Amino acid sequence: MRSTLAFCFFFVMCVGGAHFISGNVDGPNTFSLSATLVSLGILGGVGIAAAAMSSRPRLGEGLTVLAAVVLFVPLLVVFYFVALALGYEVKQGPQQRIRAMPDIPRPDWKAIHERQREMRQARIRPFEELQSGPVQPPPVSEQPPITTPPPSREPVASARIDEAKTPAARPPQPKREKPTKPEYKPPPGQPGQPTELSGGPEGWQFQMVDKNRRTVVGFRYRMGSWAGQPAVAQLDPMYDRNPRPGGGELLLAREGYAVGGLQVVAGDLVNAVRIIFVHEQSDGSLDKSDFYLSDWIGDPVDKSPTVLGDGKRRVIGICGRNGAVKNAVALVLDDS
Repeated sequence: MRSTLAFCFFFVMCVGGAHFISGNVDGPNTFSLSATLVSLGILGGVGIAAAAMSSRPRLGEGLTVLAAVVLFVPLLVVFYFVALALGYEVKQGPQQRIRAMPDIPRPDWKAIHERQREMRQARIRPFEELQSGPVQPPPVSEQPPITTPPPSREPVASARIDEAKTPAARPPQPKREKPTKPEYKPPPGQPGQPTELSGGPEGWQFQMVDKNRRTVVGFRYRMGSWAGQPAVAQLDPMYDRNPRPGGGELLLAREGYAVGGLQVVAGDLVNAVRIIFVHEQSDGSLDKSDFYLSDWIGDPVDKSPTVLGDGKRRVIGICGRNGAVKNAVALVLDDS
């Protein structure tokens, strides 16, 4: 029993420590959980060791387990506020939340009303043409018997029956054309001016823009693939030269330089990106004559890239369209 409890507390401590070492701590929630697991593992090990040296080891082991269960939630709360004090921020702020805007087809109400009006004119109920068999004519009011019907009434009755049997022609439905170029509509209140998009029209639009208009000094990136085609899956702007640990690889500007533009190779997906770093002067403006290029993120396959940004205005974020990977990307330039 003692060895089992000792192993359990040691395992809990290792899980929390591995979370720190692997770099997955990127916010107050993950920091709180990892620190709590490490603390409970250490306290549990000390409690088991103290119980082994006491006169009533079983009681000491039970109290150790009870203390670990009771302290779990308070330690989570304490370490959450410790993480906030250390500078960890809650991810997905209001200006960095992905807004999914799927293209939902809308019914053509005008065509539907026109169709119903034509049905009423032909004296046909709207759902009769869905039934099997010929459409029955509307009931004709009874008339007194006439020995010799007037010849002029027969063509009229025949015309009415033929008109009732023949449903009105359905007007052609307008075809909804699929967009061929990527589209992006900035949300209300977003600072900056987006550049032209480079990539395909699929996916949902996203934006990651700093509301305080800070200058982008690099990117955190990760490659992926879709339908067997390699593409950029992550391209998050970095505003600090010493960012917190997180998923993906970092590509930051040298001291005195900032992001001034991007070279993008894209078709339906963003296949490769290269960053243009431009010298940042003391007043915060950019000197496009002094620049250098990063290594390619992805493989351009000898294709000519599209250049985003002008090297003069500061880059304060990115936007575009994405799904599992980036479908299209653009820079957001400072317009103040």
